Amino acid sequence: MKRNFLIMIVILLTAACKGNSDNNDEQRSITVLPFQSPCFTMEQTLCLVTKTGASDQTNMIANEIIGFEHLWGYTYDITVIVKDITPPSADGSNKSFTLKSVDNKSEDEVGTIYEITNVELLDRTITKEDSVYFFIGKEFSCENLDLCESLLGMNNSGGIVDIQFEYIGDGEISLKSWM
Repeated sequence: MKRNFLIMIVILLTAACKGNSDNNDEQRSITVLPFQSPCFTMEQTLCLVTKTGASDQTNMIANEIIGFEHLWGYTYDITVIVKDITPPSADGSNKSFTLKSVDNKSEDEVGTIYEITNVELLDRTITKEDSVYFFIGKEFSCENLDLCESLLGMNNSGGIVDIQFEYIGDGEISLKSWM
């Protein structure tokens, strides 16, 4: 009788533990590249550019990785927990990402160029507040004010440009050129 009671307790505890696990969770190793690129959720935003495995194909992560802070100029190898979102969020995302570990972090050399192609110039793509320039919310510096002002003048035109930023260290970038 005591033995049957113990077996029943073990079965119930096992079932309860399985009931609390989320079968939709997936652990994934990804590489986060040292720059961000424009993408659209409900509005234009900067997305993380990622790779999975040995593939050269890049993907964009529009929503944040909970617990992870990306700095331009750094490549990260990270492990994340991916969960399905049901129903999807208002911006259409059906996955959430939570940082499990940062497995490697390496900094690019100062002077590295990041080319961001096919950037659509919408209302907040290039902005300026109190003499500080922003690329979709990311602050950047200007060594050539004429270059920055001409790009700012094109903002909200709907035009498509390619922009080059130069890495200047400590997660900071400077506008190098645009065309």
